Amino acid sequence: MREIRKCQRSDQKTAPNHVQNQKQGRAKVKFMKYNVNVCYKIVNSVSTMSERHFDNRENGNLPYVKEHKMEVNVPWSMHDRGGQRKYLTNNETVSFLSVAKSESIDVYSFCWFLAVTGCRISEALSIGVESIDFSSGHVIIKCLKKRHSAIFRAVPLPLKMLDRLQEWVRKGKLSKDGRFWPWSRMTAYRKVTGVMEKARISGPWAVPKGLRHAFGVRAIHSGVPLNLVQRWLGHADMKTTAIYANASGSEEREIAARAWLSEDSTYELKRAAA
Repeated sequence: MREIRKCQRSDQKTAPNHVQNQKQGRAKVKFMKYNVNVCYKIVNSVSTMSERHFDNRENGNLPYVKEHKMEVNVPWSMHDRGGQRKYLTNNETVSFLSVAKSESIDVYSFCWFLAVTGCRISEALSIGVESIDFSSGHVIIKCLKKRHSAIFRAVPLPLKMLDRLQEWVRKGKLSKDGRFWPWSRMTAYRKVTGVMEKARISGPWAVPKGLRHAFGVRAIHSGVPLNLVQRWLGHADMKTTAIYANASGSEEREIAARAWLSEDSTYELKRAAA
């Protein structure tokens, strides 16, 4: 009898635990569903804020975002978080190329190629003799940023650069794999930044990507159609290309001079003509 009673008591004790485990399992499922719903709402809210050009430095909802550890995708801008520009000015680009001329022919040609095509540094390193269409005067660049699809773009090259590259090919100065610049990405980065240091160019824009941004700004301010600039730079969305129009250029200064005092406007015109 005692053994039977012990078995009954053990059954009575285990039964509630089994039920309790079932309840805990249901609670876990509910908690997981709740987390999924919360994540879905956060993603939707972040995408909505990015579409509305949410600025994480000026919007009043920033404390709420920090408190809930939400990551906000801030729209790309021509200035960094500290308010400094990301592109080289025309004078800085000219100074950069003039200093690059004193370097070796491969370093100068690489810096020159980045400045006149606006391509990414990895895209420039993949350029070989088969990438140059000498008859049409274009270079065919593969968009390496879009790795899942083979997308190419044709970018015009100056005749002077085409002649130099053709002479380079004729003299057989290419690498074994047919590339013009058989360097690693880090080596190319150091060579470009080294030239910028010699040209006394410093700041967030003193990087190879600053040349790409400078090309976009220069093209937009020179009146090149937006769709052409988009194709040359390999942007998937024209909205990204349109951001280059927000950079301050010479035309903007001329327009702003109309709103300044007459003395300031006269001095501005004299300096520009000098």
